[in-house]
Amino acid sequence: MTEKPQIAIQIDRVSKEYRLGTIGHGTLYRDLQSWWAKIRGRPDPNALVFADNDPTAGKKNLNQRFKALDEVSLDVHKGDIIGVIGRNGAGKSTLLKLLSRISTPSSGEIRISGRIASLLEVGTGFHAELTGRENVYLNGTILGMTREEIDGKFDEIVAFSELEKFIDTPVKRYSSGMTVRLAFSIAAHLEPEILIVDEVLAVGDTSFRKKCIGKMQGISRDHSRTILFVSHDMGAIRNLCTRGVVLEKGKVIYDGNVETAVKTYSEINKDEDRKDGVFEFDKGSRTFPVRISKATLRNGKGDITSHVESMDAVTLSVALDGEPPQGGFNLEWRLYSYRGEALAYGSSYALDAKTYGPEDREIHCRIDSLPLAAGEYHLTLMLRIWGQEAWDYIERAVLFEVLPRPHEQTGFEYMLESSGPFRISQEWY
Repeated sequence: MTEKPQIAIQIDRVSKEYRLGTIGHGTLYRDLQSWWAKIRGRPDPNALVFADNDPTAGKKNLNQRFKALDEVSLDVHKGDIIGVIGRNGAGKSTLLKLLSRISTPSSGEIRISGRIASLLEVGTGFHAELTGRENVYLNGTILGMTREEIDGKFDEIVAFSELEKFIDTPVKRYSSGMTVRLAFSIAAHLEPEILIVDEVLAVGDTSFRKKCIGKMQGISRDHSRTILFVSHDMGAIRNLCTRGVVLEKGKVIYDGNVETAVKTYSEINKDEDRKDGVFEFDKGSRTFPVRISKATLRNGKGDITSHVESMDAVTLSVALDGEPPQGGFNLEWRLYSYRGEALAYGSSYALDAKTYGPEDREIHCRIDSLPLAAGEYHLTLMLRIWGQEAWDYIERAVLFEVLPRPHEQTGFEYMLESSGPFRISQEWY
C-alpha cells in the first residue's frame, strides 16, 4: 500500500484584506498623531499614498477594501518543491508573508508542521551594525537553532556564501548581493523543514543563483524538506520545481504540472496586454539621424507575441523614426540567453547583402525555424552604416520566451537549463 504523503502546510480558505485610507499605523503614537490631525482638519501625517493627487482621495478610499488574497486553499505535502508564479500584485508575496507569520490572515486558517526559514526581502532579520559572523548567530537563533548547532554549520555557511574575507565586516557595508549570499546560506544550511524563498535571489549574480538552485535541489532530494519558491524566472521554476501554483488577482487559478503552470502564466500575460510582442522605445538621448522606434515579434501564424514555440518560424519587424541616410544603412541583431550568453548574430548586410535606403521605414527579418530550447532570451538591436559606428544601439530590446515543443513520440523537451540553448534538427538512421 502506498504511504499517504504527509502534509507540511495546509492553507484553508485564507483571505487577506486591506482597508485603503487611514487605518491603524502599528503604534499608539502614530494613531494619536493621525487622530489629532483629523480633529484639527490637517492632513494625516501617516496617510497612505493614493493613486492620484486629489486631496479628497483619502475620503474616497476610507471605506474601500482590497483583497490581496481571496479564499486561497492549498495542501503542501512534505518534500514538495512548489513554484509560486503570477504577475506583480497577484498575491504571491502576501501569501509567503502569511506562511512566514509576518502577517496574519483576515479569514481562514493556516496549519504548518515543521520549522520555517524564509528569505522574503534583502536583509530581513539582519542587524546592519553587526558583522556577518554575528548575524549568522543572530539569524540562526531566530530560526530556533542552538549555538552548538550553528557552530557545527558555521564554516559550511561561510564557504557557501563565498564571503570568507568579509565575514567580520559589518553588514551595513555589504552590497545587496553579498547580503543575499549570506542570508540564503544561513537559511539553507540550518536545516529547516520548510524553506520559503521570494524573488530575493534575483539580486544575486548568475553563478550564485545557479548555485542556490542546486542547493535547493539537494536539500529536497530526500523528500524530507519542503520548498516554496517565488520567481519570475521561468527557467529556474522549470529547473527546480515539481509543482506549479499560479496566482491571479488573489486567487489560485492553476495548481499542478509545472510546465502547464508556466503556460498558464504566459497566457495571462498575453490576454492582459495585446501589446505583448510589441516593444516601443523612448527617444531619450538617442539623437541620431535615424532611430529604432519600435520592434514587433510574430510567430509562424503571423500572431504578435513574445511567446513562441521551439522550432516555429518567427518574424522580427523593426520600425524607424527620423531621416535615413542617402548612402544606405543596415540592421543587426544579437541573440542572448537570459544568463547573458551570446548565442547568435544576424545582419541584413553581412549575412544577406541587403542594405536599406531613405524610403525604408520598416525592416523585416524572418527566421524559418527558431532552433532554440525552451527558456527566456533577448535580442539587442543595432542600426548603422556598414563599416561605421552604430547610429542606434538598444540592449535587451526584444525580450521573448521560447515554449517547449515535446517530441511527438517520446515527449522529450529541449530545455535551456538541461539541454543547452539550441535544438538542432536531426535525423537518425
